Amino acid sequence: MKTKSLEWVRIAIYTVLACLGLWIPIWIFDCNIATSTDPTIAFVMLFAGCSPAFANLFTRLLTKEGFHDSFLHFNFPKAWKWYIIAPILNLLIVSFGDACACFVFREKLEAAEEAMTRGDICMILLSGFATVLLFALYTLGEELGWRGYLMPRLEKRIGTVPSIIVGGIIWGIWHGPLFQYGYNFGTNYPLFPYLGIALMCANCIGMNAIYTWLTKRTGTVYVSSLAHSCNNALNGILASFIFMGKTIGEDNLFYFALVQLLFELPFFILFTILCIKHKPYEMP
Repeated sequence: MKTKSLEWVRIAIYTVLACLGLWIPIWIFDCNIATSTDPTIAFVMLFAGCSPAFANLFTRLLTKEGFHDSFLHFNFPKAWKWYIIAPILNLLIVSFGDACACFVFREKLEAAEEAMTRGDICMILLSGFATVLLFALYTLGEELGWRGYLMPRLEKRIGTVPSIIVGGIIWGIWHGPLFQYGYNFGTNYPLFPYLGIALMCANCIGMNAIYTWLTKRTGTVYVSSLAHSCNNALNGILASFIFMGKTIGEDNLFYFALVQLLFELPFFILFTILCIKHKPYEMP
């Protein structure tokens, strides 16, 4: 089989395995496994959410391509400072978008059921930072797949910008079945859940630019895992601090996320440009 054709086969196998690894448990349990409090389902989610990493492993074994480009080096001599900078940078970007959206929707913000002071929220923020490393074990399951396997191959085949777009769409669609249960944006928006999936794809394209650049810049997936973890663990907490613990109601979640994305767009464009200017993926 020609090299180009084989590479597309690998991409296809990986994508199918990654998606089915999450979708099948969702269909079996018929619930939002990402937020379920059932211990059994939460345990399943640990594995389902890491389906990109498992897809990476199985695709390499099936197609006999080896593990020489797995980006598993910690690469401390070159990347040590990014282990500190990347999580904070990612947090500042999403918090900026979140805070701007809070300002736009300030008349629609709702107080929490139990009033929180800024001191309370500060303690939540600090505890959130303490869990970032723990969350990183989970986000590593995604980064090993999306940035550690899919993106280098897509970029090689179709170029930097198209690969960021296509890779982001695949990443967004991977989340797709969760949206029938109101994942991220609730259920009260037009064309539910399809517009939610589309918005997730747009957001994943932007975050893909950030995490792809971090992986290319550092030669390791651990840095992007920390940034991804910081995003998941702390998103919204800084904005909540600024607005005294008030949050947006479920009826406006979709529109809030849309406005947040618009304010984050300049950062996504910047990191796309950085990806274009940076040399192709290189192993340390």
